[in-house]
Amino acid sequence: MNNLPQIYCGYPVPADYRAFAQSLAAERRYDYPLHGTTFDLSLLPAAELVQIYLGKLPRYAFLQTVDFFKPLEFDCDSPKLGEEEVRHGLVIGSGNEGDLFINVHDGSVWIMYSDLFFERIANSFAALSAKMVLSFDFADWRDDAPQ
Repeated sequence: MNNLPQIYCGYPVPADYRAFAQSLAAERRYDYPLHGTTFDLSLLPAAELVQIYLGKLPRYAFLQTVDFFKPLEFDCDSPKLGEEEVRHGLVIGSGNEGDLFINVHDGSVWIMYSDLFFERIANSFAALSAKMVLSFDFADWRDDAPQ
């Protein structure tokens, strides 16, 4: 089954995001303007996000396994998240070499970098998708892609 949950950690998963992820045939890369620069976002299809990752949980639940090896740090323009909000984060892909996730507590979209630095990049998936510009669709490179 390639369906993302409607409820995750007791919170609703944004319906617009679920529909988007279900519609993807493969990973897609997007350019996303933020802070006067362009972020490279990679969004994964639901079929990849529901696969078991690191032998335990679906890939979308990866943040439940994070080791908080130091205090969390935040971009000066971002509000603070608690550890529970991070663990409840629904991973949707990657961005600028970090994990891209939705905070299901409020629907905002964040990047978590490997050094536990966090940056909110959009207030919602709708706000994120309104500014994304497709740069590459891996479905075009699959062997079974329509010619």
